[in-house]
Amino acid sequence: MPIIIIPGIISTGLELWEGTECTNGKFRHRFWTSMQMVDSIGRDHQCWLKHISLNLST
Repeated sequence: MPIIIIPGIISTGLELWEGTECTNGKFRHRFWTSMQMVDSIGRDHQCWLKHISLNLST
């Protein structure tokens, strides 16, 4: 089984600075490469996708 290594995927972090109602209390929490990310995906998959996707208006 091949192992794929992607440089920077573990050391890169995205933090939430502004969010919607579904992210109350998560200011400056990491939404990428953390256990909080796994928790966010498990609890509210649609909210996580909304915040991790690109902003189409900018």
